[in-house]
Amino acid sequence: MKLWIPGKPIPFQRTGYNRATGRFYQHPGYKEWKEQAGWILKQHRLTHNAVSLDIEVQPDGMAVWVTDLEEPHLLRKTGMRGDLDNYGKALLDAANGLLYEDDRQVVELTQQFKQP
Repeated sequence: MKLWIPGKPIPFQRTGYNRATGRFYQHPGYKEWKEQAGWILKQHRLTHNAVSLDIEVQPDGMAVWVTDLEEPHLLRKTGMRGDLDNYGKALLDAANGLLYEDDRQVVELTQQFKQP
């Protein structure tokens, strides 16, 4: 299934810390973009299986291809905890200044959980 989420994508980032509430806050545009994307995404069926996502980030929106792998057991077979994107982000951050100057230089990223 291919989806199109229009509008300039806003990346997740913590933009500041409110000392009074003790919470981080995000760019106001991020919240609006996330809500708009949510309206588009909820028009499609929810799956409880493992999924594959192919995402193209473009200046005017995001193209998303969703493939239902129809295998709920894949979620447990890796033995890994945590979200896949968090593992990738950790490596990208660790490589800053070592493999490249800044992770903004990464223009293509492929990552997946593998079974042991």
